[in-house]
Amino acid sequence: MLDAFERWNARSSAAEADSSPGANNFTWEERYVMLLWLSHLTQTPFDLASISSTHSTTHHLPVTLHVGIGFPSASTRLLALALRYIVSASKEQEAARMLSVRLCMRPDMVRLNLPAKLIDWMRQPLKALEDGSQNVSIYTVTGVLSFLAGFFKSCDSSSVAPFLLPILELLQDIIASRTSHARIAYGSAAVRKLMIKIHRASAMHLLSGCPLSVDNEALLGNIIDHLMTCLGDKDNPIRFAASKALSVIAQRLDLEMKEQLLDATVERLQDDVALTGCEGDNALVSPLGLNKAAFQQNLSTADPLQWQGLILTLSHLLFRHAVPQRNLAMVVGLLMNALDFEQRSSTGASIGSGVRDAACFGMWSLARKYPTGELLEVAASEVRPRSSRGTNTAVFELLASGLVLTATLDPEGNIRRAASAALQELVGRHPQKIPYGIDLVQIVDYQAVGLRSRAMNAVGIEAATLDNLYLYAICDGLLSWRAINSPDAAIRRQAACIVGEMFRLHGPGPLSSLQQRIQSVQVRSLEEWHGLYLAFAAIFRQDPSVLSNSRLVQCDDPPGSKIYLLRRDAPLSEMDITTAGKNANLAAEALCTIVSALAERSTGGTDLKTLEYHLAIIESSFEHAPRLPLRGHCGAPLF
Repeated sequence: MLDAFERWNARSSAAEADSSPGANNFTWEERYVMLLWLSHLTQTPFDLASISSTHSTTHHLPVTLHVGIGFPSASTRLLALALRYIVSASKEQEAARMLSVRLCMRPDMVRLNLPAKLIDWMRQPLKALEDGSQNVSIYTVTGVLSFLAGFFKSCDSSSVAPFLLPILELLQDIIASRTSHARIAYGSAAVRKLMIKIHRASAMHLLSGCPLSVDNEALLGNIIDHLMTCLGDKDNPIRFAASKALSVIAQRLDLEMKEQLLDATVERLQDDVALTGCEGDNALVSPLGLNKAAFQQNLSTADPLQWQGLILTLSHLLFRHAVPQRNLAMVVGLLMNALDFEQRSSTGASIGSGVRDAACFGMWSLARKYPTGELLEVAASEVRPRSSRGTNTAVFELLASGLVLTATLDPEGNIRRAASAALQELVGRHPQKIPYGIDLVQIVDYQAVGLRSRAMNAVGIEAATLDNLYLYAICDGLLSWRAINSPDAAIRRQAACIVGEMFRLHGPGPLSSLQQRIQSVQVRSLEEWHGLYLAFAAIFRQDPSVLSNSRLVQCDDPPGSKIYLLRRDAPLSEMDITTAGKNANLAAEALCTIVSALAERSTGGTDLKTLEYHLAIIESSFEHAPRLPLRGHCGAPLF
C-alpha cells in the first residue's frame, strides 16, 4: 500500500506539472482515505521493523528532522507521508495528523525516541513565529498545533510530562508576542481553537498529577484564566470550544475550586450589567454597594459575545452535572435572564440571539441531567425574587413559562425550536410537575413553532388557554421587544391583532400593563409607539369602555414639540406626524388606526370637539405621509 501511495504521489506531482486537461491528478479525497487507512494500519501489534523492506528508497524527510540510524524504513516512509500532508490546506491534514500521532504512540517508536524528536522539530516553526524571524504559513501552524493537540489528548501523563511545560510556555509567548507574523497567525480562529484544545488537554494532565518541576495548581490557574478570556472572543467556534473546555476541567475539580470557577463566571456576567430602579426610574446605576434585590437588571450595556460564552459555560456545566446543588438557583436565574437577552446593532439587526440559544441549551441540560428531587429543592423565589407572580413553589413553573414564551414569540426559528425541545425534555423527564404538561408539548410542538406566524397565532393562543401560567407569560411577551416592540412592522401589526384576541378570550387582566407601557414609552421610540397604539386599538375594538379608564397623556420630545394622542381637550400639533421623519408612515398608521377604532365603536353620541380632533388627525396624516394608503387604516364609519 505504501508503494502504491508513493507511486500515485509521484504520478500526481508529474500531472500537476502537466496542465493538460487529460492529466491524471491524485485527488484530495483519495489521499485522505489512503492516509486514514494507513493510520489504522499503524496500530498493528508487532514492531514495524519486522515488516520493513531493506531496499533503499528516498523518503524525503525534512532536512532538520533527524530520526537516527536504525530507524525502520516503513516508519520513515509513513512519517514522510504524514509530514508532507500535515501542512496541507484540505481535509487530508486531519488524516495526516492522525497518522503522525498514532505513529508516535507506538511502543517501538517510543523506544526510538520519535515523540521527542518530532516535537522538537515541530517547535521550530512555532519559535520562528514567536520571534518573527521567519514568515510561517498558516497551514504549517495549524498542522503543527493539530499534532500537538492530538498527541496531548491521546497520550498518558507520563509520556506528555517532558513536553507539557515547554509547549505551554511557547504558546503563551506566541499569544503575548507583538510581531506581525504572530499577530496574523493568532488572528486565525483555527489557530486559537487548536490552542484551546492544547490547553484543555494540558489541564487534564495536570489534574491527573502530571509530574512537573513547577506548581501544577498555579499552571492550572493560568490555563483557566486564558480560557475565561477566550469566552469573549469575536468568533463563535472559539467561545464554544472555551466553554466546553472549562466544563470538562470543572468536572475534575474539587468542590471548592468548582465553586470558585462558578463565582468567576457569575462575576463576569455581572461586569457589564447595569441596574434600573424599581419605581419606574429608568436611570442606570452602578451595582456596587447597592441592595440588588431592589433593582432590576438592565442588559442593554452587556457584551453579547461574552454573555454567550459565559452562558454556554454554565450550560455545559449543567450538561455534565457539574453545578453544585447550592449554586443551582443562581445558575437557573441567570439562564432565565439570558432567555430575555436582546440587543440591536447600530443598523437595527439583532445581536442577542446567540445568548438566548445558549440559554435554551442550558435549560435542556438542566431538565435532562438533574433529577426531579434536586430541582424540587430550588425555590422559585430564589430564582426570580422580583417575579410578579409569586404563586410558584418550585422552579418547574418558571422554567416552563419561560420556555413557552420563547418557543412561541422568539424572532429566531432555531431558538423557538430549541425552546420547544427543552420544554419536551422538561415535561418528559419530570412528569406531573408541569401544569398540563402532555397537552402543552403537543401544542408547542417542534415542527409547529418553525413558522413564526404560526407560532405567534395558533400555538401561542392555544397554549395560553391551558393555564394562567402560560397566559400571563405569553401576554407579557406580546408587550415586549419580541412582538409589540419588534423592529419588523409586520410583526407589530400581527402582535396587535393577537393582543386583541387575547383580550377577547381572557379579559383585561393579563394585559393590565399595556396602559402603563403607553404612559412610560419615550417619544423617540417610534416603533414601540406604533405597536402599542395598534394594540390599544385592537383592544378598543373589543371593548370601547377601556377608553374611559385610560390615562393617556401628552409626552414632551425636544422643547417646543408635543404629541397629543386621544386627548380631546387640546388641539392637535403637527409634530404628531412631522417629527416622525422617515417613519412618518408608522406614526400616521398608528394614529389613524386609533381613530378608525373610535369611529367603528362610536354609539352616535360623539361631541363636535372630538369629531374635529379626529378629522384633524386624518388631515395631517394625509398631508405628511402621502406614501401610505391611509384610507385602508381610516375607518369608513368616520366619513
